[in-house]
Amino acid sequence: MIFANHYLISHGKGLLVIPEHKVPEFKKLLVEYYEGEDLQVIASFMREYCWRH
Repeated sequence: MIFANHYLISHGKGLLVIPEHKVPEFKKLLVEYYEGEDLQVIASFMREYCWRH
């Protein structure tokens, strides 16, 4: 997360923040992604709830 935010900030793209109430859902989606789930599922979640411009 720290590296992702460093990269995003240095390229003027904002940063990622996982809202506390969304952490359990994020963890579930992350595990599913690592197990082979489509990237678009977690990417959509992050765009909607975690990306701050």
